[in-house]
Amino acid sequence: MRVRIYLDTNSACNRFCETVRGFGGKGELVNESGRYRVSAASLMGCLMASAEWGGVIYFESNEDRYSELEEWIADTADDNISIHE
Repeated sequence: MRVRIYLDTNSACNRFCETVRGFGGKGELVNESGRYRVSAASLMGCLMASAEWGGVIYFESNEDRYSELEEWIADTADDNISIHE
């Protein structure tokens, strides 16, 4: 599973990390190029990704966690068209 997520505030990062820890912390945050990765369960890593990666953050996992992470999943493409329509 690879989905683009939005983590725009400290509280969003905190809630996201708590949610990831709730299912065992299996997952990574990845920048757009795929060069940088941090544990999705790490609050420090989450805050750094949010501040440094320019708003383009992906969550990657071997497990399907869409329903748990739906609050943070980006639902529009770059052209502002909803990808769920």
